[in-house]
Amino acid sequence: MNINFKCLFGSIYGLLFPFLVLAQHASQPLRLEDLFNLADSGNRELTLHSLQEQIATSRLKEQTDKRLPNLETSLTASYMGNGYITDRDFSNGMSIPIPKLGNSFSIEAQQLIYTGGAVKQSISLAKDDITQATLSSEESKQRLRFLIAGHYLELQKLSNQRTILEKNIQQTLKMIDQINQKLAQGVALKNNVTRYELQLEYLQTSLLKVENAKTIRLKELRLLLQYPANVDLNVAFEESLFEESDSVDTKVWKDIAMERSPILMQAALNVVQAEKRQKLVRAERYPQIFAFAGNYLNGPVMIEIPILNNNFNYWTAGVGIKYSLSSIYKNKAKEARAKLALENAEELNRINQDQLMLAVERTLIQYEETLAVHQSHLKALDLANQNYTIVKNRFLNDMVLMTEMLDAENSQIDASLQASNSKINILFQLFHLKQLTGTL
Repeated sequence: MNINFKCLFGSIYGLLFPFLVLAQHASQPLRLEDLFNLADSGNRELTLHSLQEQIATSRLKEQTDKRLPNLETSLTASYMGNGYITDRDFSNGMSIPIPKLGNSFSIEAQQLIYTGGAVKQSISLAKDDITQATLSSEESKQRLRFLIAGHYLELQKLSNQRTILEKNIQQTLKMIDQINQKLAQGVALKNNVTRYELQLEYLQTSLLKVENAKTIRLKELRLLLQYPANVDLNVAFEESLFEESDSVDTKVWKDIAMERSPILMQAALNVVQAEKRQKLVRAERYPQIFAFAGNYLNGPVMIEIPILNNNFNYWTAGVGIKYSLSSIYKNKAKEARAKLALENAEELNRINQDQLMLAVERTLIQYEETLAVHQSHLKALDLANQNYTIVKNRFLNDMVLMTEMLDAENSQIDASLQASNSKINILFQLFHLKQLTGTL
């Protein structure tokens, strides 16, 4: 009773768990890890991979069942006409009465004893298929997580851009107010106000584009997560992510990739499977040895004349051997194809290794580049802020032209955006490294 209750409770909890998670997430912004977890449980591509793993598990059961004995039974009932017997030259024919009701029943069993390793290799290949399905799922999961991380970081860029634009809109409005005051005092030109109003229009248009880009990104992210349309999707931006720092040692990352990359693990397993398929083809050259047993019941007894209206029962048991003579001349082409398939798998494995190592090296270079670029943009932002403060004070004291003031403001906006984006680009390259090495 307790076991049934636990099973029932577990089933109900399993059904309600996604809704409980969504209810919890609906009330608070989602961290990047939350997005990953939602994708793991809701993404359609990963659901397909789960089904493929189940199919591979079923195939393993099919191959394992080949070790079990084959059992067959047969039961027939028939209406039988009279027989007719003649001499060897077909003369002196006469009718032989036969009982009209015929019946037969048989049960047979056969157990494979030796197949040249065919059954063993088939089972081993089926196990490898499960591993392949799991690795394929993991590779898709890593690719999906990197895609989600890209959306997440892009949303953070857009959020930063919105903050900077809103700040500059307020700053521009303040400047328009200050110029209007100077205009009222007769110490400024109407043209100065117009230029800042144009600047304001540009900033507001840029803000609209940012908001639209954010809406599109959220829609794409919602589709990836299969997130309900009636639940708000809020993303939490974590400053702690920017505190992550990893080694830029190429050898360290290459070693991790060789050990953890699903793509390389799949390629290596393809080589192993090609070797097993080669052995499976060779197994066709060997005989099959099997044990058998059977019990038979037939009636009437047709081996006597006159026909006996009786049931005849007998049983048999023994060992048999079966050999396909055609395998001697037919298997050569199969073995040649299996050998080529093995060479192909080995070459693909080497190609995948070379390509992945190159991708790791390239991404490491780009990662180091983003670190240097970010430091450069921080320095540029500091200089742009200093320049804006100086130019603004000089402008308010009528010591510089309006164009110089606008240039200073645009430089400050551009430097702010570049600094915030370069900070996010560091994380993007780091996530790319982790995706390549299967550790995201």
